[in-house]
Amino acid sequence: MLSKQYIAGLLDGEGSFLIHKTTRERKNAVNTTYTARIQLNITYKKITELMKEQYDGNFYEFKKANPKHRNTFMWIVTSKQAKKLLNDIYPYLVIKKKEAKLLLDLQKQIENTSDWRNGKHGKRRHSKETIAQREKLFQQLLQLRRI
Repeated sequence: MLSKQYIAGLLDGEGSFLIHKTTRERKNAVNTTYTARIQLNITYKKITELMKEQYDGNFYEFKKANPKHRNTFMWIVTSKQAKKLLNDIYPYLVIKKKEAKLLLDLQKQIENTSDWRNGKHGKRRHSKETIAQREKLFQQLLQLRRI
């Protein structure tokens, strides 16, 4: 089992804190979703396996075409699992603490939103205000990542 401090250091250095934005256009509607996402890409398989054991998520292996290069391993955790991880490591983060806070804010907003409204054909959609709040968090994270 990896310590919370070790994981925080690992993600501070090698991890990505993202808000994954997906927009789907259909006939008469545009549906945008936002998901908190933490991603780790490294060349040491054991670390990603341990992260998956400890926090669930998804694990991928990318084989390199050039035999001189090492394979890379990706571990991704989203939504409630990302929230659990962030709550565990937040006190120990140094570099990416602001990014982590934005992901926690997004997940809290998602969990506390009850403003679903019925769209055309009975499909459920969030209000424009909710989408605007999530877009603001998305843009703030983009700005932090550019610094």
